[in-house]
Amino acid sequence: MEVREEVMWFAEKMERILRRNDGKGGWKGMKHWEIHERITQELEEVTQCLAGASDSYLPDELVDVANYCMFMAWNLVRPWSDPLYSVDRWTNLEVTDSPEG
Repeated sequence: MEVREEVMWFAEKMERILRRNDGKGGWKGMKHWEIHERITQELEEVTQCLAGASDSYLPDELVDVANYCMFMAWNLVRPWSDPLYSVDRWTNLEVTDSPEG
């Protein structure tokens, strides 16, 4: 599959921010509600940027939201102890497919 230029650009931004935060611990053990809470916090930072109430860089805030969404999606499809949910099982899913079938 050829990856679109925009997706590669955004994925590289995501990776850059993830590497910058590597020393903070991990997300793989986070509970879904914890990740949801962080998504909500990051969305509030996006809102503050849009309102001009923050000096943060809006694209970085959007990447933060995307990273937390990726964390939750990864944790949902890849429970670490269940081989049924290996990455290979989900590699060829269509966007509309769900783990339930």
